[in-house]
Amino acid sequence: MGQTSDYTNAINAYVGFQTGTSAASFTNVSGFSNNVTVSGGDRDSGEEYTHDGGAIILTGARKPVEVTVRAVFTNSVSDPYSVLWNCYAGGSLVNLQWAPSGSASGNLLFKTVGGKLLKMPIVSAPATDAKPNMFEFSVSANQIDKSTI
Repeated sequence: MGQTSDYTNAINAYVGFQTGTSAASFTNVSGFSNNVTVSGGDRDSGEEYTHDGGAIILTGARKPVEVTVRAVFTNSVSDPYSVLWNCYAGGSLVNLQWAPSGSASGNLLFKTVGGKLLKMPIVSAPATDAKPNMFEFSVSANQIDKSTI
């Protein structure tokens, strides 16, 4: 198979979040976020061997996925940190969606379904450098849907 020429980077990625149980639109936070990391989603499995030497392998339920977003901290009550903090404190549902190649028509879009905000830290304040203060929040969900924009 030859070298691909259909590659991309995430410089212009789209990231958004939705709060609550309504079908409200997603809030674009691409101007605040700089990293999306996905982990989990593996399936449970079990195996047993028979006297014939073969293995019987079964798969079970898929484990939840965890999506972590790193974003710039700001003090505005309408910016992501404050909105997400209120969701975390109140136990509200939070779903994420992201398009690694940006929001152009035809690009892949991933979206959590039934997300719960698991991690929402109090912001650290390091004095060792002049970089913007950042925070990370994590959403856990039973599934991630994949579609196109």
